[in-house]
Amino acid sequence: MRSITILVLAMLTAACSGDDGSYSPTAPTTPVVPPAPPTNSSLWRGDATFVSCSGAECSSTSYTTGFARSGVDWQVTLSGSAIQLLEDAYDFMDAILYSGTLENGHFVASFHCQPGCIYPREGRIEGEFAAGSSSFEARHVLIYGAPHSETRVELQWRFSRM
Repeated sequence: MRSITILVLAMLTAACSGDDGSYSPTAPTTPVVPPAPPTNSSLWRGDATFVSCSGAECSSTSYTTGFARSGVDWQVTLSGSAIQLLEDAYDFMDAILYSGTLENGHFVASFHCQPGCIYPREGRIEGEFAAGSSSFEARHVLIYGAPHSETRVELQWRFSRM
């Protein structure tokens, strides 16, 4: 008798709910998120020449005018009018990420050290992509040390796409 009562209750519940036994799937109501703007990330190899050094540490370092640094890999990422340049892309211990803007092939990007870091304290790189974007040149300024005794190093870079 008990099983008949359960069966009758189940049938009444189905009849009252308007369930005709058929299944019609409904689309989920999740918000539509617009796609992120496309990015273009590529590796570049750069060669730098030290242009100048001013400050207390210039005489005790290799930062002398004409000194060259060659074969440095950078990762350059473009997204709309934003640019990121990662210096020493394969050396996570020395890698520095510069962020900035890009307009008509000209870019300006900077880096500011978070509390606790030692070298460099800040940096700025400004340059211009050549027509066809297979190369670019940039002026790079690094600032080391405390503001009252800082050392300022300027380099000139030439890059080619890898």
